[in-house]
Amino acid sequence: MLLEIISGKRNSSKQYESGDNYFPLKAAIQVREGNVQCLLDSRLQGKANMDEVNRACRAACWCIQGIECERPTMGMVVQMLEGLLKVNMPPISSFLRGLVVYGESLLSSDILDEGRNQFVVPS
Repeated sequence: MLLEIISGKRNSSKQYESGDNYFPLKAAIQVREGNVQCLLDSRLQGKANMDEVNRACRAACWCIQGIECERPTMGMVVQMLEGLLKVNMPPISSFLRGLVVYGESLLSSDILDEGRNQFVVPS
């Protein structure tokens, strides 16, 4: 839901035949590449606190991890959004990795091979 709020786009239309058309995958890639501004709803005309957008996008990507124990609790998400917990860079979830078409990957090998990080540390 965080990605929908930030982008003004719905996450529900899945186009599995081409992983690049699935918005959560695009968002996860842009977060990893440090390009969250392109995810921002165009109606905001770039007027947003980009530190907050970056923090919210990272939190959102932790929330869509495929393995439940890798996702933060709602209480942790609130603390992330309030800036009380630092949000580390999330990995591309195993579910989203599965959407990438072999040989036509949008993800560079360094993004795909990133190890799992703990998602929060005290600020």
